[in-house]
Amino acid sequence: MAPHEPLLLGIDVGTTDTKAVATTPTGRLLAIGSGATAWQTRDDGGAQIAPDALLAGVVAACADAVQRALGHLPSTPAVAGVGITSIAEAGVLLDPAGRPTSTPIIAWFDPRGAEEFRALEADFLEEFTARTGLPVSPVSTIAKLLWLRAHTDLDLTGLRWLNVAEYVAYAWGAEPTMEPSLASRTGLIDQDDLTGFPDTLERIGARPDLLPPLAPAGTRIGTARGEVPAWLVGASLTVAGHDHPVASLAAGATGPNDLFDSCGTAEAMLRVTEARISRAERTTLSRSNVSQGTHLLPGRRLLLGGTRGGLLLKRTLSMLGAAEPEARAALDAQCPTGEVRLPVHVDGGRLDEQAVWVRIDGDDVAPPLVWRAALEAAADQAQLLVEAFEGVVGPAARMVAAGGWLRSPSYRAVKQRRFPGVVFADIEQAGGLGAAAVAGFAAADNASIAALPAAIDAFMAGYAEAAGSS
Repeated sequence: MAPHEPLLLGIDVGTTDTKAVATTPTGRLLAIGSGATAWQTRDDGGAQIAPDALLAGVVAACADAVQRALGHLPSTPAVAGVGITSIAEAGVLLDPAGRPTSTPIIAWFDPRGAEEFRALEADFLEEFTARTGLPVSPVSTIAKLLWLRAHTDLDLTGLRWLNVAEYVAYAWGAEPTMEPSLASRTGLIDQDDLTGFPDTLERIGARPDLLPPLAPAGTRIGTARGEVPAWLVGASLTVAGHDHPVASLAAGATGPNDLFDSCGTAEAMLRVTEARISRAERTTLSRSNVSQGTHLLPGRRLLLGGTRGGLLLKRTLSMLGAAEPEARAALDAQCPTGEVRLPVHVDGGRLDEQAVWVRIDGDDVAPPLVWRAALEAAADQAQLLVEAFEGVVGPAARMVAAGGWLRSPSYRAVKQRRFPGVVFADIEQAGGLGAAAVAGFAAADNASIAALPAAIDAFMAGYAEAAGSS
């Protein structure tokens, strides 16, 4: 890279850590940096983090990436654009002066708020699902705000909510904005028009100004300034959106009828559609733990469901004494992947359950067969989500899968048997790469968000060309 060529940073603020991907404007990957997401865990299974601690992890990841890309941390601006994707549902409350309140960022998986949410009147909960597109669960932001209202002296009057990615951009100098795919995960907006849902705001004691103005992914919402590292000063800032759809862009699932399968610890299935989803359809989807939200690409919506299939597989490996890489590889190699009668049955992997059950139906039980049964159980949960999607928007044009479990040959084989034609995207740090692509679009000051899909395709083509020639 020429010394004067600017960097793009794609930041993925995840559950375990933050990854920062440094690229050229044409998509060539230069370096990957990381920083911890230092949650404070609770006895009830929840977790939280102070806003300044989260920011410290983000800065550490970016500094790591920049130093790896350039060989040093420059004392002058080196970054042209920053795109930020993040976990959803978690966020920061700002006081009327625009400063973070003392309220911590509550993790998306934190169980707090379930009791307060489900205690609301039945008529509201039914309307909530139909209007917001979210199932009634403690995951959405409303549950966290209900818990804070019930257990602290929090008064939301005059406060403003920013999702994690939006807060990082704001802390670095951007205007406070709301990106639609992240806003869709809060339970605070109506999916029909992306405005605040009055019934939800009323129940948490908030005014409409709790929600900042909408700014679609790829919108330049400010430049880095103030108390930021010298190498970041002047970089254009944009919020790329919710981590799952952003990762799907890098994996190539950009078509209007694509299905993206993110094969991680919590397997996420994302169906893209241009169809308008009715309130009755949202209610139907919620019964299968499927939510409906807004995609970061213009004119598109998404259906999103999750499983704990990856967790099921991880626990099965531990039970079989194959948690370490060498033992896991040996088990993987011995696992039958063709037609086979299994004398053991594994159950579990639903998003709303933690347990795994093993039922032995015969005498000839060996670890490779237990592993195959676990793979089938994980695939069962994914199949149920696909069927829920198809019941509303029909079959997908194609399915793209990415994620860490694809390193397992037996996992790939079972996935292919269950979903013939699935395309495997062997790409690392898809979330960060997708965010970098959106950063490049914002830095170029494109006049129309309608050009975003083509810009992302061009960026990823540059990435693929550079990767192929290296």
